[in-house]
Amino acid sequence: GGRVPGQPFKVVKVRARSIFEKDTGHKLDVSELTLVNVDTGRKTVLVKGMPSNSPDATAILAYQIDHSTIPVRVGQEFTLPRDAASTRYEVLEIRPSQVILRIVGSGQTVTVEAEKR
Repeated sequence: GGRVPGQPFKVVKVRARSIFEKDTGHKLDVSELTLVNVDTGRKTVLVKGMPSNSPDATAILAYQIDHSTIPVRVGQEFTLPRDAASTRYEVLEIRPSQVILRIVGSGQTVTVEAEKR
């Protein structure tokens, strides 16, 4: 139940796990650390040796039609400004160079690439 120094995270579970790699038969440590953000209550599971995104990650989407911006976070639903169809999008994942969205209703996924600088 310790806190992560300087961060709003608290350790809620540690689970020792290992698997055997199919190709080589080597034993791999895939232990899990479950954290909860004490400010938001959101949980995230970190797996040893695997990259992870913060559940508190945010992105700013730029809407090219009217040059407005839309700040988003994982799990959030939003609509685009001036969208006559009022299409709803859900943010599935925020990566360093892209945002993955799901169109609510159809389930179709859309990838928004980061602007090249």
